[in-house]
Amino acid sequence: MLMAALEPVPATAAPGPAAAMVLRIPCFSDHRERFYLRLLSASLAAIHQPARIDCVNDLPGRRMWALMGEDQLDLIWGMQTPDKDRLLLPIEVDLTDGLAGQRILLIRPQSQRLFDRVTSIDSLRALNMVAGFGEGWFDAAVWKANRLQLVEFPGQFALMFPMVASGARGIDYLPRGGNEIVAEAAAYNSLVIEQHLLFYYERDMRFYLSPRAARHRQVLESALRAAEASGLKRRLIEQAFGADIKALGLAHRRRIRLASPPQEAARRPQLPR
Repeated sequence: MLMAALEPVPATAAPGPAAAMVLRIPCFSDHRERFYLRLLSASLAAIHQPARIDCVNDLPGRRMWALMGEDQLDLIWGMQTPDKDRLLLPIEVDLTDGLAGQRILLIRPQSQRLFDRVTSIDSLRALNMVAGFGEGWFDAAVWKANRLQLVEFPGQFALMFPMVASGARGIDYLPRGGNEIVAEAAAYNSLVIEQHLLFYYERDMRFYLSPRAARHRQVLESALRAAEASGLKRRLIEQAFGADIKALGLAHRRRIRLASPPQEAARRPQLPR
């Protein structure tokens, strides 16, 4: 036994390359996932983590939620809320440096004269105009907390653009992120970007993992923090949204703070947002 104990131990093989990470994510015909996919891919590549990202196309919000619960999607992005943090596995790195928490309104052209009167939440409320949101979105809870009128739509959100444009479906405007509204206004040219207002709250987008993908959490968080520290994330934000930020004149808009809903009032989310 002593001789066996003194026998040389075989050399440990050098570690091989990291195994490829496979992530199933939602993708959309309007390519709204483009920035998040690029940030995810570039962050993993920067730490030499091989990855394959598979798209599941054009799912409505309720179906996406079901697929996350059934472990048929691995990763989504959405506005950070206590509900999402409790029900899924958050990657605790903000994705847009606060840009996603700024809301600009997509409106019918003839409505601009009405929004010209708005200087506060109270004056927006006095217009008695109705905002449109996807069902269960955090923004809907924000609008409720501020006692503003709204409709939550259970279907594909893209169907809401012609509903607003028609003026006959009970929805007057769509609050949209500064990271998305310019592309949407170009795609739906019967609507325009409201010219003067910026509503904001202290939230940002995050990635969330399904239980099946929990093993990737540490690597993903490390990759995103490294992208933040190196300036990679900031460069990608500038590449994706810099022209839009300039076109929207965010620094010159009237800023109106939105109260966030109490955590206990948060509803089950529909993802991604």
